[in-house]
Amino acid sequence: MTELPPTASSTPYTAPFVVSMGTTLKVIAVKGGMTDSAVLQAAYTQATAPGQVVAPTASPGAGVYGGTQTVTLTSPTVGADIYYTLDGTPPTTTSTRYIGPFTVSMGTTLKAIALKSGMPDSAVLQAAYTQVTAPGQVVAPTASPGAGDYAGPQTVTLTSPTAGADIYYTTDGTPPTASSTRYIGPITVIMGTTLKAIAVKSGMTDSAVLQAAYIQMGTVAALTATPPAGAYGGSQTVTLATTTAGAYIYYTLDGTIPTTSSTRYIGPFTVRIGTTLKAIAVKSGMTDSDVLEAAYSYVFTTPANHRTMVSLPGETITGSGTAGAFPAGRTVTINPFAIAKFETTYQLWKEVYDWATANGYTIANPGLEGQGTGGLGTEAVGTPAQRATRPVTVITWRDAVVWCNAYSELSSKEPVYYTDDTYTTVLNVSTDDGGVATAADTAVVKPGANGYRLPTEAEWEY
Repeated sequence: MTELPPTASSTPYTAPFVVSMGTTLKVIAVKGGMTDSAVLQAAYTQATAPGQVVAPTASPGAGVYGGTQTVTLTSPTVGADIYYTLDGTPPTTTSTRYIGPFTVSMGTTLKAIALKSGMPDSAVLQAAYTQVTAPGQVVAPTASPGAGDYAGPQTVTLTSPTAGADIYYTTDGTPPTASSTRYIGPITVIMGTTLKAIAVKSGMTDSAVLQAAYIQMGTVAALTATPPAGAYGGSQTVTLATTTAGAYIYYTLDGTIPTTSSTRYIGPFTVRIGTTLKAIAVKSGMTDSDVLEAAYSYVFTTPANHRTMVSLPGETITGSGTAGAFPAGRTVTINPFAIAKFETTYQLWKEVYDWATANGYTIANPGLEGQGTGGLGTEAVGTPAQRATRPVTVITWRDAVVWCNAYSELSSKEPVYYTDDTYTTVLNVSTDDGGVATAADTAVVKPGANGYRLPTEAEWEY
């Protein structure tokens, strides 16, 4: 991987190898008695995300050379500043700022980034400059994995194409000699180490020195969400941020773990009550941030005693009646379940109803506060506070199942009723179209959902 054309003296291909971004690979195939193939030339370029500064390029690029090179750096992004390092460390705005061509010695790995205010930093250019092998000289060893930024210790293999050559290495920064540690198998290299190695063979000149720096990969700073997780009276407009410049943020609202395939954060967004937000921040050359998890729950204004649930143990019952869920001879098993201690009050109904109808639900009947002296459908007597504690009336069972789904969402529970057996669409409409069957009539119950529902016939009679 050099700007020089490949020859039979270049590195022979023996197994798959790693190509860094910003590298141009050149290859030929040769066979005795035949003309060499044409040269394959393949450039590997770091993909640039929308709005991101384009990574710098180096000229001459990474490769094998006979001596020191004068390198020019450029980025197609107008107005971008370039920063670089020559010691293997990741470049930042505190690194050397590029102001013109500079000299790179052999055995050096150049790293560079381009930055521009208001745009995410570019990907990191990494270019290794290697000393060419002279005639009669042992070919320098290579390391796999090579120099780079890693999250933890690496198991490194050293090889030289020169048959019969011995490899000697150091990990303390000193130059390797035939008196250094002899390579006999893969070695563990911890982060912060510069590995140096030579290949030696009797009757030949020692190889050039391989120098490979293994740098601890930085971690993107933790995300923050504003407002943070908590209990609120309604939907929240959430802003995400990380202190790591140039990082991208991705998030989910369905409980799944975010990846770079998730929704990319580009500005404040709305989070509905009952939602758990999860987000990560990522940046090329760094370890992803920890996953931020923030649950946005609802603060009920209805007193807690209106929402009291009672747990029942369930049991297996052999019927003895003549009707209902437990006729004589029928055995029914009722699993443990919880049921409201009191009938649903109008106050609780109204609070959930108002939220539901403002958040995509359609509930046909608004309900009434109990019933008056004139019977069902007439206004109850008493003060507004007294009437609010009466059971809700003048609703249908369709209204009830849809209301249960809304109540589940407000309580950060999984809705029970769906429109299909794949459980992808929550039932949120209770309209009765003049006796014509609606989605509520064919509602599908999701097994295992922990939300609110109507009791079964057996549970009700139990």
